[in-house]
Amino acid sequence: MPSLAAGAKTKELTLNTAASTEKKVIVATGTAKTSRKVQLSWTKTKGADGYRIYGNQCGKKSTPKYLKTVKKGTKTTITKIGKRKLKSKGSYKFYVRPYQNVNKQKKNIGKSNTAHVLMRAGSRYANASSVSVKKKSITLKKGRTAVIKAKVKVPSGKKQPKNHGAKIRYMTSKSSVVSVNSKGKIKAKKAGKAAIYVISENGKYKKVSVTVK
Repeated sequence: MPSLAAGAKTKELTLNTAASTEKKVIVATGTAKTSRKVQLSWTKTKGADGYRIYGNQCGKKSTPKYLKTVKKGTKTTITKIGKRKLKSKGSYKFYVRPYQNVNKQKKNIGKSNTAHVLMRAGSRYANASSVSVKKKSITLKKGRTAVIKAKVKVPSGKKQPKNHGAKIRYMTSKSSVVSVNSKGKIKAKKAGKAAIYVISENGKYKKVSVTVK
């Protein structure tokens, strides 16, 4: 299969799965290694033959473009978007799409969160350095609710970037067992176990284990 050039448009093919199948949460984390280099890493997806990386400058009118394909490993270094090098005062967003090779075609089997990365060295703003949660495990009875209390830590004297979406996002590994809203409120739906991922703008995260009885 011919390789795609960075910035090229790709035909998105998604592998059909049963409606009851729970999708694995894929978390992408972006780190500004230097003023012009980003290291993007992500959680491994079982059964994936590779990962497609997308990214662009931040902005509502800026649609992420295909950048590269990674066939081995779960991290890569990004120094440019298309033919343009990353800017030291820029802000960028990235996401990852794992795929499987099916009948000589790459079919998507998921999509990560969008990780926003601030490059501004010396700015009063900074990317999150970590995420903390008050409770790492929660047990609920069916129908009951709870709120996950979480905090994002940034380097001393810095603030999180503005206008880059929610400061914290939440994702559930099994929506049939427990649901979660944008404010971290979870609801137990049926007996079982699941994980809630608490994710910062740049993809730093913590997992909260939830057991429903």
